[in-house]
Amino acid sequence: MENKSISFAFNTGSLVINVLGLIITILILTFILLRRKTLYDAQLILCCNNYILLLALGISTLILNIRVLRGDLNSTNDEIETLECRILSYIIYSLISAVYIAFALQVRLATQ
Repeated sequence: MENKSISFAFNTGSLVINVLGLIITILILTFILLRRKTLYDAQLILCCNNYILLLALGISTLILNIRVLRGDLNSTNDEIETLECRILSYIIYSLISAVYIAFALQVRLATQ
């Protein structure tokens, strides 16, 4: 019983951090888009690309956190791996690699 309450606390904390990260990402993205001088600057496009990818990653991890919390709240312990779970994990791993590549592109452009 103690393990279940600890995992519920960690999942709730992860959900709160995820929501705060999503709010910060949305605020920064809107600030960048409202304060832009030209859309054709390569650094601005890469920066917006990073924040759009971070927003997509935050939304997908938010969906994952909600599914995990729903599973923690259910009294039954059916750990069935579904196709939806596999697709969601594939999307999350793809977005993580896309964020990594976007940051690498931005660094490469900044060092030129």
